Amino acid sequence: MSIAKYLPDHDSKIFASRSAFALTGFAARTTNAAEFGPNGKIPELWRTYYQSGLPLDSSVRKPHLIYALYTDYESDASGAYTLVIGHESAVADGPTPIERRRFAEDESERLRALVPESRYRIFRTRRGPIAEVVAEKWGEIWSYYENSSERRSYTGDFELYDTRGFDPEAAEVSIYIAVR
Repeated sequence: MSIAKYLPDHDSKIFASRSAFALTGFAARTTNAAEFGPNGKIPELWRTYYQSGLPLDSSVRKPHLIYALYTDYESDASGAYTLVIGHESAVADGPTPIERRRFAEDESERLRALVPESRYRIFRTRRGPIAEVVAEKWGEIWSYYENSSERRSYTGDFELYDTRGFDPEAAEVSIYIAVR
């Protein structure tokens, strides 16, 4: 599967269907309201990921692609959700969407999360400082769905980062929103 399929050139009604796949990574449970305040968990989650050495794990597929999966939604964009940062790995067995286990080599709790098969609406950020462009695009996504007849399924949305030639000050990120 080509990365070009996952990184579209523009935002105009781009959709893709993906089979279910598994991620191995680190997770935190949070809300958008918490992330806009001083006690947000996402920055620490990214630090945990970057310090983990996870891309070197033998179970990781395509270590140059980092996923930030939003899953286990309590309700919608205003409720709690789980964010998993990690990499595609071997497909998880069994019906459990998230499996946690402690890895002895670094004592960090890693987990495997199953991303269900879905149809996605793909949004792409402009090129710019990563934190700025990702936050900006999420604001546009929330506004888009407030005024659209298209409905989110809240089964698993993800940001996709390609780290080949990555520059955090000139990043472009694709955001996949699961739709009905």
